Amino acid sequence: MSKSKEELRAFYRLLEAREAKLPFVGPSPDRSHPHYWRVPLCRDFSEAYALGERHGQALVQLFRQHPDHAGHGLLSRIAHDMNLFDFSPQRGTWAGFFDHLEVLIAVSIHMHESDAEAQAQRPSNVFTL
Repeated sequence: MSKSKEELRAFYRLLEAREAKLPFVGPSPDRSHPHYWRVPLCRDFSEAYALGERHGQALVQLFRQHPDHAGHGLLSRIAHDMNLFDFSPQRGTWAGFFDHLEVLIAVSIHMHESDAEAQAQRPSNVFTL
């Protein structure tokens, strides 16, 4: 059975409230919805990169605490609000953010494949006559 309009509105308000707690999400005076990549200016690339990694960790923590939050377009809203054409040292924020997520994805795939391989190599409990 599908959710009513009120249930959907309540669910999306809950998502928005969770997202507002992320350290890189903030209000935007020129639009009705938040800006999903509000980051302070950093002194250099390494400082910006470290900040981006911490923001990636915050996103991962949100999904860890609330798995139902995944699949509702948050990452696309974040990427949309990033200035990916900024080639100043500030680009380290989005580079660190995406690098952190890439490493996590790679490790997760490796762990999943290792688990699947271990399951396949376990002796079967099937008895043959």
